[in-house]
Amino acid sequence: MCKYLNTDTLYCSQHEAHITAKFCEKVCSYRWPNKLELAKNFAKAVTKRARRIENRSDEEIAAIFLICQKCERFEENNGRPRCRHVKCGCFLLNKIKWVTEHCPEGKW
Repeated sequence: MCKYLNTDTLYCSQHEAHITAKFCEKVCSYRWPNKLELAKNFAKAVTKRARRIENRSDEEIAAIFLICQKCERFEENNGRPRCRHVKCGCFLLNKIKWVTEHCPEGKW
């Protein structure tokens, strides 16, 4: 479910409108990706990684992580930072290491 949707009033502060939970589940990019979407996103990342196995430098990783922490889609659960973007959903400490991966919003 989208973190901006109030489930009592069905008001989405991101869309500034009353919407249905069904709408949120289908189109809102602020929701978590479902398991199938996560699997697809991960499969794409692994496929790109298989073609070019290379990691970013520690300095690049630190700079990218700072960018992620400032993003409204950043969320940390049990010490594991994740991206809430529907086209991502990745555990960031893994994703930001791979040179083949990028932010779905083009921030890095």
